[in-house]
Amino acid sequence: MRKTKSNAMLRGLVSTVLVLLISATAWGQKMKITGTVIDNTNEPIIGASVLENGTQNGVATDLDGHFTIEVQQGAKLKISCIG
Repeated sequence: MRKTKSNAMLRGLVSTVLVLLISATAWGQKMKITGTVIDNTNEPIIGASVLENGTQNGVATDLDGHFTIEVQQGAKLKISCIG
């Protein structure tokens, strides 16, 4: 009887750990976003800040206004520029 009880506890523990690992993997999924920041005359904005809202994750646009950023799925971006 003691062995059966410990086997059941072990199975329960393993199941719990698997559920937690699967949840953590789904939560931590990121996606890569690429784009170009332009002004109202379709000129590229050099050095614009592209930030993932609510985080410190961000990048700046290059000489052609292009950027690539890796963000959490469902994230919102905040784009700003001085000038």
